[in-house]
Amino acid sequence: MMVKPTLPKAMLALMVISLLGCSAVDNVNYADRASQAEADTSQRLIEPLLAASNTQDAPMQSVV
Repeated sequence: MMVKPTLPKAMLALMVISLLGCSAVDNVNYADRASQAEADTSQRLIEPLLAASNTQDAPMQSVV
């Protein structure tokens, strides 16, 4: 079976285009974004708990 001469050139062109596409992607530090999202989520979850504990810390009246 004989390989057509254009097939290796087409494969090379496809690999080059793929590499160029990967290099064009924006360099985002996903670890920083993940830790920031985790901090934001934690803050949103903690705020209602703090508000609830502040209302429970108020002096309670004894029932007679």
